[in-house]
Amino acid sequence: MIVPRLLDRAALIAAAVAIVALAANTVRVVLERNAARAETAAVKFEFAHHREVAALAAADAERAYRRQEAQWTRQHEDARRQHEVELQAQARRVAAAAADGQRLRHQLAAFAAGGDAARDSVDACRRRAATLGQLLAEADGLAGEFAAAAEQHAGEVRLLRDAWPRPAAPEPQ
Repeated sequence: MIVPRLLDRAALIAAAVAIVALAANTVRVVLERNAARAETAAVKFEFAHHREVAALAAADAERAYRRQEAQWTRQHEDARRQHEVELQAQARRVAAAAADGQRLRHQLAAFAAGGDAARDSVDACRRRAATLGQLLAEADGLAGEFAAAAEQHAGEVRLLRDAWPRPAAPEPQ
């Protein structure tokens, strides 16, 4: 009788120990699951925070780019308007130079004709011819300087045009 009672007690104790172990294991598993859930929630929260920060940074970058784009557009428009003003001023200067040139040609023609050349002395004709020669030599020198300056300017324009960045050509497929 004692043996079955001991066995019953031992079985009860073993069952109680098993239940306690099972309860302890269940508590451990529940705590681990809760910790994993908390860690997952923290990671999700951090991810959402980083996503929000990235969205704000992207919006800031977009606004900065749009401001820069607007500034470039204003600069382009200002440069275009300034170019138009310069072209108009250049056209006025060219017209004035053409009128001055025409007046100078008339004056030179009148000077070369010499008023009443039949009464002028040979010496007066020679002085007039020498003066005209100096004027023509000076005009020829200025024309050469202007041509050289124009060629230099054209070379600078070609250099600027050739050095200006171009969009890359699409790759052939």
